[in-house]
Amino acid sequence: METIENESKASSPERRRISQRPLPHRSPSTAFEEITSNRKVIEESNNLSRDRANLLHNVTIDIVPTYKQCNPNFKAVEVLPQRILTNPSEGVLNNGLDNADGNLICRVHDKLIHNNKIYTILDLVGTGTFGQVFRCTRDDTKELVAVKVIKNKPAYHNQGMLEIKIAKLLNANYDPNNEKHIVRLMETFEYQGHICLVFELLGMSLLDLLTQNTFRGLPLSVVQRFTKQILTALIALEDANIIHCDLKPENILVIPPSYKGGKNSTSNSSSGGNNGTTSTESINNNTANLHAQRRGSGVNSDVKVIDFGSACFEGQTIYSYIQSRFCKYFSDVKTPFF
Repeated sequence: METIENESKASSPERRRISQRPLPHRSPSTAFEEITSNRKVIEESNNLSRDRANLLHNVTIDIVPTYKQCNPNFKAVEVLPQRILTNPSEGVLNNGLDNADGNLICRVHDKLIHNNKIYTILDLVGTGTFGQVFRCTRDDTKELVAVKVIKNKPAYHNQGMLEIKIAKLLNANYDPNNEKHIVRLMETFEYQGHICLVFELLGMSLLDLLTQNTFRGLPLSVVQRFTKQILTALIALEDANIIHCDLKPENILVIPPSYKGGKNSTSNSSSGGNNGTTSTESINNNTANLHAQRRGSGVNSDVKVIDFGSACFEGQTIYSYIQSRFCKYFSDVKTPFF
């Protein structure tokens, strides 16, 4: 303890001597040079920050002027090219508007105009013998619909007119309350020589549903429910003396969960099928519903029959065959099922 106290006493005067030492003398010019040097360092640091900020600005907001400084011949693309939905996309017929197959060449965001109504194309749903089906939105109401654009050829034009006649007859006279599981035709018009049919937008087809389910089949309760609804639609066709001629899983669509059905109602859902889109959300919703039915939760799924492009009236068949597919469906059989 005495050694520590002695060292402490000896160090105190030394500390006082060090603290009392005068600061080194600096002339005013030396002090000014130091201040100026410090300012230069700060300015260089600020300039470096500004240069970095300018570089970021030049390669983002001013990217086009920057490219033009590097290459005076540089030209920016003001409008991105629209994705072409029609294949082949080379304009051959109808003053370059149609391809060699007679299909209207359409791109994303193209407009189908009818009087004061404008339908904006969002995506291609599918193609068939008679034309193309697009998922569209009606500009004024923002309603999603399926627009079927018939090929611009006389034979397809005549069949398109027959499809309109059949769909209107079924909707108005044989299914006025939208209870017979038949797709609703909302409007028809002609655009650039093509007949356009505006349908309600439904969900995925039974083929898509089975494909997603790896063809394992559906619960018996769902199969029974779908069968009854399909037969209900066929009874309405029978009453109208109409033969569908092309009934198959692709032409039976599941009604999406968001469907607001009712008397003379139409669908606002953004889903898919032959006259709708096969969106991921719709697939997941429909599958969830079917799995829920398998568990016995009572969730109901409905279907609708679509595509009367090959249909005809009894005694007025256009073709020598009823169905070209290897599988025959019960739309071809005229005997009762009950």
